Amino acid sequence: MIDASKLCPWLRRIQSAEDLLRVQQAAAKDGTGHSVLAPTHVLERGDRVIVGAASINAVTVLHAWFHTHEMRPRDTACSINQMENVAANLGIRHVLVPCGTTSPIRDVLPHFQYAKADGFNKAGLFEWWHKAIRDF
Repeated sequence: MIDASKLCPWLRRIQSAEDLLRVQQAAAKDGTGHSVLAPTHVLERGDRVIVGAASINAVTVLHAWFHTHEMRPRDTACSINQMENVAANLGIRHVLVPCGTTSPIRDVLPHFQYAKADGFNKAGLFEWWHKAIRDF
């Protein structure tokens, strides 16, 4: 009988923190600078050799508009916290935030534990910022 997993990588759901760690380690070993953003599935070939990962409907885009003159810094912090809580209550684990390169909020995103999601900014008009709201 032919083992189909040796012909084509097999996609399966990541089921544990150990699975997630294995994916992250395999991506880091690859050494090509590819990111693994919120993987939900692992691609394995043969005897559980990881050859890739996929994030299927795991990352939500959180886009907001804040009035330039009416929103105070505290208002911004409170509003971001509320949006993250709504997302977490919906079971969302990760969010991507598109932020204009001239936006005043751009400089405060790192204070809210957002990190630049490099590799997404091809147009140059905005940057993507990522945050894990919940762990695995």
